Order: sequence, then structure tokens, then C-alpha cells
Amino acid sequence: VEVHNPFAERAALLAQQVALPQLAAESNQALRGELSTLRGAVERLGERSSDTVTEAQLHRVADDLAAQLRQLSGLVSDRLTERSRPAPSPAARAWRERLIAVGLNSNHAADLVRRLAADLEAGSPDDAEVLATIGCALATDLPCTGELMPLPGTRRVLALVGSTGVGKTTTIAKLAARAKLEFGLRVGLVTVDTFRIAAVDQLSRYSEILQCPLAVVKRPEELEGVLEELSECDLVLVDTTGRNPRAEDEVRALSRYFPKGWGGEVILSIAANTRERDAFATIDAFAPLLCSALCITKLDETDAVGVVYSLARRSGRPVAFLTEGQRVPEDLSCADAAALAARIVMKANEVNLGNASESDLRAI
Repeated sequence: VEVHNPFAERAALLAQQVALPQLAAESNQALRGELSTLRGAVERLGERSSDTVTEAQLHRVADDLAAQLRQLSGLVSDRLTERSRPAPSPAARAWRERLIAVGLNSNHAADLVRRLAADLEAGSPDDAEVLATIGCALATDLPCTGELMPLPGTRRVLALVGSTGVGKTTTIAKLAARAKLEFGLRVGLVTVDTFRIAAVDQLSRYSEILQCPLAVVKRPEELEGVLEELSECDLVLVDTTGRNPRAEDEVRALSRYFPKGWGGEVILSIAANTRERDAFATIDAFAPLLCSALCITKLDETDAVGVVYSLARRSGRPVAFLTEGQRVPEDLSCADAAALAARIVMKANEVNLGNASESDLRAI
């Protein structure tokens, strides 16, 4: 079906948005290359105004371009902000590089060491007092929910959402086993992941082992009734289909299961080994679901433990759970800010920056 193609106007608008501030000659080449590539893509797509396309296809491409432009604008803004700051001392630079090496976002690391500049200058890099100062700052900045298991006589409904393959179903099983075996709670399981037969089968096996009721929900309007049927359960855990963060229609379809006031909390699951840019895009994509907290999975598959800190800061949401392995329920823990901060500091302190001299650090 041939439809009116408003893409030319969208492309023109996007091209204007691409006209970002001119970067200095010494700017990161990869960033400038990406900007050039994206501008070219916008111009080429704008030339397709006479093509026969569907309205849905056209808006999907335009939305994807807009998302990429927002990310790129953020990168450029970060670079320009960095240049406007006073140059940090060699000691601060060294710690910034160590923190980046263990997973902190570069701007989060720079902000942290700038606030602690005087303390970092006062001691040697491995000074216990310096380590404690950094650890305290990390712990203060890192929000955690505390224990989410309901108290006796109360009820809690938790739904896990996220991209495909981040381990939501296994995490649901770990939470269910922990709730039943450690807290003696009555647990109910719900899955809306009917796209993957394996997901239903996997959860069904855990349901049998733990002797928990399992309900399968095929349409959003069914969820309210299922939750009512499980009203005797202290904890109800809802497993969901993995969604592509770049496909807004998929995320929108998932959000219909959890309208405002649906009666539970939505927790966003992100794998710790996800590339930073993709992880931040996931946070933005799932924002319409009003997630109340984060669950960071697969922490055992990366040395970048600092990613937990940056994901919490970037999302503005506390961390609820961490998973580190496949064992049920042993490899799941409730996030603890002090323990995470200590782990980040000790990992960062192990980073070897090589034989960098003071002049080398000034050049970083």
C-alpha cells in the first residue's frame, strides 16, 4: 500500500539535530566518524521520500535514528563538558583510569575523583585511607533497595523485564527458591513469555520442584485475574518475554501488561557484560514501564564490577539484586552498597597502569 511519506520532513529535522557543536581537532576520531556516518544515513534516507513504504516501517526507522541521535548528542555533550573542567592532578587521573578500567562510566569516574581531589593528593595510591575515602563515596552514591522479600502477612508482586538473554527466567527461579527456602514464603509464579516454549517449560520445572503454582498469561487483560487467583501467595514473581530495546513497538506491547496501578513493581534486568552504550539504551527504552529498581545479572562474566555503580547512577534507580552464576538460589544476592563499593575499590586498586610517569598521566 502506498502511503504519504513524511520521512523527508523527519529526515530534515533529524539533519538539523545532527548539526551539533563543532568538535576540536583533537576530538575522539571514533566519535566524529560515527557522527559523519549517521549524518550520511539521514541524508540518504531523506532521499527515499518517493519510495513506497508502510507508515509503520517509516516511523520505525525514524524512531531508531532519533534514538541514535540522542545517544550521540549525549556523547558529544559529555566530551564538551569534560573539556570545560579544570585538569585533574596526576593522582586523580590515575584513579580515574583505574575506575574506568573496572567498569565505571568515564564521566562518573571523573566526577568522583574531582570531588575527592584533595584526599587523593594527600596519600599514596594504595593508602588505606585513600581507599576508604573512595569506597565511602562510591557507597554513598550507589542506591540499593535493601531486602525486597515481603514481611509475614504482607504481599509483594515483582515483574522482571529486560532484553533477550539477560537471564530473567533463571533469576525468577532463584528469587522463588530463596523466598521459599530461606524465608518460608508462599510463592506464586506467572509467565507472560509465551513466545518461547522453553521459557514456560523451564519455569514449569522450577514450579514443580518448589511446589509453587504457575500461571501462564497470554494477554494483558488476563494478568489482573491471575494475580487475584494468587492472592494467597506472599510473593508473586512475573517472568516476561525478552524485548529488543531498539524496537519501541515491542517495549510498548510489554508495557500493556503493567499499566499504572497494576498492583506490583517492575524491575529492569541488565546483564553486567552488556556494552555500556547498549546498557544505557536499554535503560532509556524501558523507561515507559516505570521500573522501580535494577537487577544486574551475569556479574560473574565480567571483571567490570563498576558497571553496577554507573547503571544505578544513569538510571536513577536503586539496585535490588545481583546474580553471579547459574546455581539456584545460591548465585543471587540482595545488593549491598558498602559491599559493592569495597569490591569496586579493591578491583580498581589491582589495576596496573603500567610504568606511567607523571608526565604520561598529565597527557591522559
